[in-house]
Amino acid sequence: MPDAISSACSRTPGCASSPPRADAPGSKRADNTAPVPASPAGDQVELSAAARNAATPSGDELRMQQRIAEIRRQIASDTYVTDDKLDAVVDRLVKELLG
Repeated sequence: MPDAISSACSRTPGCASSPPRADAPGSKRADNTAPVPASPAGDQVELSAAARNAATPSGDELRMQQRIAEIRRQIASDTYVTDDKLDAVVDRLVKELLG
C-alpha cells in the first residue's frame, strides 16, 4: 500500500513528499550551472595495490570460507551434529554455569 501512495504522489505535481524536480518548469538549479553531461564510454578506474589486496581473501579468510562450506555440507547431509559435539557443548555449559 505505501508503494501505491508514493507512486501516486510521484506523479502528482507539488506533492508534499516529493522534492521539486530540477527540470520542472519554473524551477531553478541551486548552483545556477548547466547539468553535467554523461561520461563518455570507455571510462576507466584504476585500483591501488591496497584496494586490490583488500579485495583478495587472506589465508585466514580462505580457511574460514572453506570451514563454513564444510559445515554447511555436513548440515545439509545431516552429519554435523554428533554425540562428541553434543558432549562438548554440554561440558562447556556446565562449566560456565557452575564455574
